[in-house]
Amino acid sequence: MIPIVFLLLFMSASAMTCPKYFCSKHSVGEGKVCASWADSGLYMHPCSGDNLVCVMPSGMEDDGVCTNSDKVPSSLPGDYCVNSNQCMYGSVCKSNVCRGKSENEDCTLDEHCDVEMYCKSGKCKRVGDSCEDDGKCASDKLCHNGACVPLFSLKNGASATIPGVCESYYVFGGVCRPGPTLIHKETLACPKNNLCTYKTFNGSFSRSCSCSKTEEGRLYCSLEKGDFYIHRCLLYTSPSPRDLSTSRMPSSACKKKKKKK
Repeated sequence: MIPIVFLLLFMSASAMTCPKYFCSKHSVGEGKVCASWADSGLYMHPCSGDNLVCVMPSGMEDDGVCTNSDKVPSSLPGDYCVNSNQCMYGSVCKSNVCRGKSENEDCTLDEHCDVEMYCKSGKCKRVGDSCEDDGKCASDKLCHNGACVPLFSLKNGASATIPGVCESYYVFGGVCRPGPTLIHKETLACPKNNLCTYKTFNGSFSRSCSCSKTEEGRLYCSLEKGDFYIHRCLLYTSPSPRDLSTSRMPSSACKKKKKKK
């Protein structure tokens, strides 16, 4: 007799399906729908116009609309900009760079202050070597045990509480360890059981396959922090702690590099 738990796991794994993504050659203008869900798929149209971007839907019941990028604030202090409408938290675009408030100017959030500064007691202050959180450190450091520690600076075996200060970007049991790696990396195809297996320094673990954003809606095994390409992307494209606080993707530059190939 097949155990009920095993049967349920098998049924859930075999039933895994992915949404499909379709790209149309027909472009649309400002204010027009550029992304919409239908029949378990996302249909996308390119926005016509140099300054138009598709603001993607937040849920499957919403549509994406072509919007003038000048009207979509998305740049933090220190980021590239064309005009101040693109800058977040009231920062101002100067010489194509979003600039926050200067030292000793009034503030309520760290994001109100310019690069390498944070908000303390209502005033913008420059970052130092001691800290209470990541926002009090320079953009290439993280707050670790009350001190600003450079990203990826600790070797395997060093004590750590957060992965970002480890060279491997992986922590286990309060110690920097080699990151997990995909075992069958010669192919990223999803196994028949819909589970990807990863090797760790002390064993292995499995997790469900991921969905690719393609017309086929294929399942695949994603790489992990210990795999060469992911580790290199983390080393060279990780954002500042302030970027992380606003949910910006650290792997965005990796995706751009792949598109160029």
